[in-house]
Amino acid sequence: MEFSEVFLFLAVGSLAGLAGGLLGIGGGLIFTPTLFFYFKSTGIPDEYVVPLSIGTGLMCTWVVALSSAIGHYQRDAVHIGTALTCGVAAAFGVWATSVWITTSAWFTAGVFQYVFAVFLVIVAARMIVPARSGKSTRARSEESLVVRHPAAVVAGGGIAGFVASSVGVGGGIVLVPLYTRFFNMNIRLAVGSSSATIVIITLTAILVFAVQGSGLAISSTALGYVDLKYAAILAVPAAITARFGVALAHRLDRTRLRRIFGILALLVAGRLFLGI
Repeated sequence: MEFSEVFLFLAVGSLAGLAGGLLGIGGGLIFTPTLFFYFKSTGIPDEYVVPLSIGTGLMCTWVVALSSAIGHYQRDAVHIGTALTCGVAAAFGVWATSVWITTSAWFTAGVFQYVFAVFLVIVAARMIVPARSGKSTRARSEESLVVRHPAAVVAGGGIAGFVASSVGVGGGIVLVPLYTRFFNMNIRLAVGSSSATIVIITLTAILVFAVQGSGLAISSTALGYVDLKYAAILAVPAAITARFGVALAHRLDRTRLRRIFGILALLVAGRLFLGI
């Protein structure tokens, strides 16, 4: 990589980490399209570009989610029981989507660009016009949060797992509304619990993508469909800025910042649509 490319990756990683810590989304909506455009430009065979972008992006997202989850947990803003239950429920969605969709021959670069672009438009809409957050439920017991809505846990986890594996994001765009609406969590607890859930979802997805791509000679630094070199360049600054995002999440009114990231998502979606 040239110095300018390294600098760009470091900047992108920093931005994605800040977004992940602040909004509980993991940063994948920034990591994955960046990797997709870069891998396409380097001459990697088309059949590897999409799964490699998703697998590597999820590796970056896992690092951000882990850093964010630790920060939120230290501020008593993670509901462990909910995160574990929903994360386990998402594992099947991750596996099924990875095996039958994203590593299939029909899931081409063009299909991925269209799917991701539509996903980003939905994300932007939710960020620009955010739903009302629920009331604080920190005093609720772990049992009441999880058992009261078992169908929501399973369905939400499955959808989050599908989103993670199909477009290479952590699933926070599904989890945060799920936690605020169905579990009546306040927004900070929902963001922290989302980050913790994403740790489980992305770790599952990383293992699946590594196994699915095992034996392929994609690059000297790739473990299956996960390129460790590019993941490290993006994830190291992201892990640092994620903690700043966590701190800001507990200090600022994030409506304006959500709208800024929503506009960013629309710009990326436009770039994807233009490239189809």
